[in-house]
Amino acid sequence: MDAYPRQPATRHTAFRGFTLLELIAVLVIIALTMAMAAPSLRGFAASQETQETARNMLTLLQLGRMNAISEARVYRLNVHPQERTYWLTAAEGGEFTPPADHTGRRFTLPAGVTVEWIVPSRGSSESYITINPNGTMEPATLRLISRTASAFDLTSTAPAEPFTIQLVEEEISR
Repeated sequence: MDAYPRQPATRHTAFRGFTLLELIAVLVIIALTMAMAAPSLRGFAASQETQETARNMLTLLQLGRMNAISEARVYRLNVHPQERTYWLTAAEGGEFTPPADHTGRRFTLPAGVTVEWIVPSRGSSESYITINPNGTMEPATLRLISRTASAFDLTSTAPAEPFTIQLVEEEISR
């Protein structure tokens, strides 16, 4: 004898699925939620793009510093806000020329990202940060601003202090 009695087999088992109306209602709710979240996701993506550009500039500064020390010559991180470009140059016979390797190529700011000199206050023409053979760098602050007005500062306040990236908390007007 079985300890558990068996249920009699029925011809029709009770199974209830979702109706088409219920599926459509769920899809509408998902679409509305995504539509509300999309603008903030665009802002997040723009902020990430700006932060990534700041990281690239910081990496280029660090690479320039390593090269300046190892080659015993002055390097510069050049920034041209109007052309929206930045690149490294090295002292060569009294002039500054791009290094022959990949570090000498010009990098372009992503669409919607702008750069401003905060310290020292410089105009919109080409400017640079000097990287000396002893590893010191000219103190400066560059502000990178996204199209959504989020901003990151690439900053150093003293010659021996490394550059860092800081999120700007204040409201940026564009």
